[in-house]
Amino acid sequence: MRIILIKMLGKEAAYKEIGKIEYWIFKKENS
Repeated sequence: MRIILIKMLGKEAAYKEIGKIEYWIFKKENS
């Protein structure tokens, strides 16, 4: 149970990081 929870939290953190990078690239390209 704990392992699944950690994996889910890890995925969410990874998606947040990817989202930040994609947003930054999008802003840079459209400025």
